[in-house]
Amino acid sequence: EEGVAAHWRYKDLGRSSRRLGDDAAWIQQLSGILNEEMGAEEWTESLKTELFTSETYCYTPRGDIIRLPVGSCPIDFAYQIHTDLGDRCQGARVNGRFVPLSHRLKTGDLVEIVTSKSAHPTPDWLNLVKSSRARQKIRNSLLDLNRDTLIEQGRVLLGRELHRIGKDPAKFVQTKLCGRIIEQLKVKDLDDLFALIGFGRIATKQVLARIIQSEAKSKSTRKETQGETIKVSEIDDVLYRLARCCHPVKGEPIIGLVTRNRGISIHRETCVNITKFQGDPARLIPLNWEGSAEKVSKVDIVVEASDRTQLLADVTNTISSVGMNITRSSTLTHGDHTATLEFTIEIRDIQHLERLAKLLIELQGVSRVSQRRGARKTPLV
Repeated sequence: EEGVAAHWRYKDLGRSSRRLGDDAAWIQQLSGILNEEMGAEEWTESLKTELFTSETYCYTPRGDIIRLPVGSCPIDFAYQIHTDLGDRCQGARVNGRFVPLSHRLKTGDLVEIVTSKSAHPTPDWLNLVKSSRARQKIRNSLLDLNRDTLIEQGRVLLGRELHRIGKDPAKFVQTKLCGRIIEQLKVKDLDDLFALIGFGRIATKQVLARIIQSEAKSKSTRKETQGETIKVSEIDDVLYRLARCCHPVKGEPIIGLVTRNRGISIHRETCVNITKFQGDPARLIPLNWEGSAEKVSKVDIVVEASDRTQLLADVTNTISSVGMNITRSSTLTHGDHTATLEFTIEIRDIQHLERLAKLLIELQGVSRVSQRRGARKTPLV
C-alpha cells in the first residue's frame, strides 16, 4: 500500500474500494507468509491453510473485524491484533463466556483477550494455532525466553558434529569460514547461530555442508591440488546421504550436491537430477570413494528370463557363489512363459555387481540383467 500502488488504489474510481481492500489484504497475507522462516513443507501447508481455505471473521470488543484461517483459536486472534497481546494472552472470553485457549473460533464470535504480565507463550501453543503469523511470533518469543539454555545446547550439538569431521570447535569458531557461514545463514552472531541450532531452526548438517563445500572449493582453486576430490569413507545420516533417485554404488563415479537442509546428497555423475544444477556449480562437490572393502551396499537387481524349472534355484545359487547376501526377493511369471525375478542384494562395490551380472546372463534362458534405480532399470550387461 505504498508509493505508486497506493496512489493507483485511491485514484482508480472504476473499481469497488471494498474489492481493492480485499486484494490488498490478500497480498499482505501472502507477503507475510513469504517473509517467514520455515521449511518447504510447512510453507506449503501455511499457504494452503491461509490462502486457499474458507476464513473465519470475528469481532473485537470495539467492533473491528479480524480475519483468521478456519479453525483458529484465541491465540491466533490475539497475535493478529498485536504481538504483545499474543505474548501476554492468558485466556479469552468468547461471546461473554470464558473459554480455553484451545477453543475454535467461529464466524461472528465476539472475542475479548484476557492478559497477564506474567503470561508468556509455551511450546504447546504451536500445536493450537492455525495462522503462520501466530506460529512465527510464538517461536520468536520462545527463542528469547530460553536463549541462554538454547545457546548452550546449540554449542554442544555443533561441537559434537565438528569433532566428527575432525574439527576443533574452539578453533573453528574463530575462523573466517565460521564468520562467512554466519553471514550465509543470515544470523546476527555466533550466539544467535548456537541458539537457532539449539531451537532446531538451523540443522547442524547445514553448517557442516557449508564447511565441506568451502573446503572443496578452496582445494579446487589451488594449482597444486587441481583435480583433488573429497574422499567419502563413511556414509551417515548427519553429513552424507546416498541419493535415492540413482542409488550410487561404491566404485561408480559420484558427485556431491549440497542440499538446503540435509547435508550433502551423493549422486552418480550421470544422474539426471544432477544436470539441473550444472548452472550452479558452487553446490556441486567432487567426491571419490574410500574406505573398507568390507562395507556393503544394498542394490536392487532384476533378472528377466524364459520361465523354466530350476530357474529360481540357478539364480539364487549364482548370487551365493560370489559371496552376496540376498535380503529380499520376488518372482513374477507372465502369460508368455517368461519370468521376472527381483532381488535386493548386498555387494561390496560396482565391480562385485558387474561380476555377478556376467555370470547371471550366461544362465540358460536369461535375457536381461538390470539394476533398478527408483522407477528406472539400468542394464548391467
